[in-house]
Amino acid sequence: MGKHYLNVDGKKVLTTEITYEDLVMLYKQYIEKFNEVPVFSKCNLKNNMPQGRIINKIISNKGITYNDFLLQFGKVSHVRTESKDYDYYVNRFKKLCSDHVLKIQDLINNEYGLPNANWFIKYCPDKNVKTYNDFIKWCGLKENNQAFDKNYISDRLVKLQNELQRPITQKDITKKSVGFSMIVIKRLFGSLTKAKRELELEETKSKPINSFEYYKNNLDESLKNIKKLKKEIIFLGLILKTHYIVKIL
Repeated sequence: MGKHYLNVDGKKVLTTEITYEDLVMLYKQYIEKFNEVPVFSKCNLKNNMPQGRIINKIISNKGITYNDFLLQFGKVSHVRTESKDYDYYVNRFKKLCSDHVLKIQDLINNEYGLPNANWFIKYCPDKNVKTYNDFIKWCGLKENNQAFDKNYISDRLVKLQNELQRPITQKDITKKSVGFSMIVIKRLFGSLTKAKRELELEETKSKPINSFEYYKNNLDESLKNIKKLKKEIIFLGLILKTHYIVKIL
């Protein structure tokens, strides 16, 4: 069998020597060229992609799932799932829904790496689970967790800024402090920055870059301290040496 090479950012790499970083680059190249995330049927030499078995091996060695791998390329239109992974996805679902249960539409072509609602219902070990609400209850979650609406969150953010008397940061958004986490903000606004702009709240100012003179003075001071310390070490060495000679005599 002949050797097969792939073009990885201008470099020729054997298909059998593709690394995880190479795989990420190959996916980015494919997406840039075809404007879509490749499915396994498109992963061939013609499209400058390794075969599915090679992709699976690389991702498995990295210790992540295929869905997690795809998430770095943005929203994907499909999620590979197997019934044997049910517990994994249920735990992931519960973690995301700890303070705000995802709605059915949130699971359609989602960016969380989760299968859709029908998949959760179909493979649930409890056959009494017939609807999405049944599944939510089976997970031990409450439907009223969905009570967080945009108006409530908006009012809470405005109140929080007034309490802090400064711009809100992500560290301020915790269940303990405000009753919800950043996950809720991202679902409703996209990000904390977008929420601030929409609600006309103060934006966090980036720290100004210090001048060259500032860093020069710091460096000079550090060098000065090093020289001083060096002299003290030499002086201490002379004292110890003198003490040793006197002791011998």
